[in-house]
Amino acid sequence: MKSYYISLLSLTLLFSLFSSSIVVTGSSTNLFYSVMNTYKSDGIISKGEYPTLINIPDQRTGTIFTTLAWGHNLTHVFIGIMTIGTGFVGFGMNKVGQGMAGAEMIIASVTGGKIDINNYIGTGHVKPTLSSTQYQSLSSASGSIQKGNVTVEFILPMKGNQGTSSHDWKVGQTEGFFIAAHKTSTLITYHTWHSNLLSVKIEDKGVTPASPILSLKNNSPLIWGLVLISLTIMTSVRKKLLNKNRIN
Repeated sequence: MKSYYISLLSLTLLFSLFSSSIVVTGSSTNLFYSVMNTYKSDGIISKGEYPTLINIPDQRTGTIFTTLAWGHNLTHVFIGIMTIGTGFVGFGMNKVGQGMAGAEMIIASVTGGKIDINNYIGTGHVKPTLSSTQYQSLSSASGSIQKGNVTVEFILPMKGNQGTSSHDWKVGQTEGFFIAAHKTSTLITYHTWHSNLLSVKIEDKGVTPASPILSLKNNSPLIWGLVLISLTIMTSVRKKLLNKNRIN
């Protein structure tokens, strides 16, 4: 009976973890306004630092691999990304539904407590090209590695300076973005994880998030696999207990 309740507790905790945030069933989200007076570029995403945090799954496995924290103050976008692993992190911007080809990409890695971050132009599923024009705001970027997770924080102007590949984010518009990361490599190579092609609506002042934490398509195969395993264990233990009681 003790084993049965342990299994039941595990399942309860699992569902608690699964339902701890609002689940967004599409691939779209929102970027909310904030004066960003709590923002601190220290390589750590702190509680209340950003208007929203979004858990984002890998497009192949459905498992959550990164948390995106962000907000805007009408002139700049403040971004924090925490990813499992210690490799590079890439944040791409393009028109809605368009991928790496022609995308503007910020790629960062952390080594020895120091961040290496640059702006690139995507050319498809090959190594992106380093942009000849870098954003001055990236000089304030920071990063850290804690408990096997890498975190980067940086600021981008709402309007880019990369010509035809540049982002131009305006209040009321919907733009496309994606995130990619590597488990261990700080050098740019084929990613371990990649999000779906996502979209974001840039909200004006006065619009507030329904929840500070969101999850995009959080019904991952891993989560449901764990649920099925727990249910199987519970059923097996229950049958054994019933058979034991019958024998006695």
